[in-house]
Amino acid sequence: MNVYKLLSCILFSAWAMFAYGYEQPSCDDPAAVEIIEPLTGYTGYIAEYDGFIMGANGCFYSHEEFIAENVEPLVMDGGSVNEAVIWVVNGAGSDPLKLYAKMQLLSEKSGQPVIGIYNGYFDDFDLKDTSLSVVPHVLMKNMRQSLAGNAPVHLYGGSLGGTLIAKGLFNLEHALLEIGYNGSELRSLMGSINVETIGGAQGHFPDGPGYVHYVNHFDPIPKALGVLMRSAHPGEGSVVVIKGFIRFDHLLPSMLGTEWHDVGLLEKWVIAVHGFSPYLRDRLPFDMVRGFAKGNGKVRYIRRYRVLEYTGYQE
Repeated sequence: MNVYKLLSCILFSAWAMFAYGYEQPSCDDPAAVEIIEPLTGYTGYIAEYDGFIMGANGCFYSHEEFIAENVEPLVMDGGSVNEAVIWVVNGAGSDPLKLYAKMQLLSEKSGQPVIGIYNGYFDDFDLKDTSLSVVPHVLMKNMRQSLAGNAPVHLYGGSLGGTLIAKGLFNLEHALLEIGYNGSELRSLMGSINVETIGGAQGHFPDGPGYVHYVNHFDPIPKALGVLMRSAHPGEGSVVVIKGFIRFDHLLPSMLGTEWHDVGLLEKWVIAVHGFSPYLRDRLPFDMVRGFAKGNGKVRYIRRYRVLEYTGYQE
């Protein structure tokens, strides 16, 4: 097993964490596909749904028949339908029901509408070769559609989801250059895209979008494969928020999905430093964090998180 396979195994377990007791899908749209019951053990991913789009009530749509802007987003109580829709891409090893739980968590935390772009691959799928997944193509196609209609695009992904988002952005950049966009036009158009990553397994992002990358100091993935690599390019003018946490309070039995009652010691540690819910706890309003971006295009690294949260960051 090479290092990418090993890290993929770690990433698989990390993203399975979700809050217990959230709404189950209640879709009655005949145009939606029926979600197969999630498999048990370490086979919760369902590759045939890769790239499918999930919306309100857990309705799940084929990416070949629907585009993101035609899918009704999920909005939790207290959220605003007038805010930009966040497109969340799950990491490795998550079944559609867990994607729906993560959508609820993100909508509650952000107050924004959310749709999900399902990453259904894990087996024989590593961080070095993402060619099996159609998610980057689905993201590229839908971003082009939204940008053509002057609609905002806001992407959110963690772990392997960050890798797929980056690839989708590079695909979009390549497609726009092919149809004749020059450098300044490309930067201007892609500048209307907002991107958030948490514990991302990708260190290289194209310039143009507004980036906020959340990194846990104790999470090994961003250091080995993400924006804390020495060779990383997090995107021009990006903001990297660094904080240290180990959160076992997300591992109480009442908080675990049925397939995670028997998680081992390694998985507990990985989830505590790399899981979706532990990272989401520290999310701040996107525009607030982007307000600390440097005007000269350099990356700003924010390590004094408490100062950022309560008083505004000052270097």
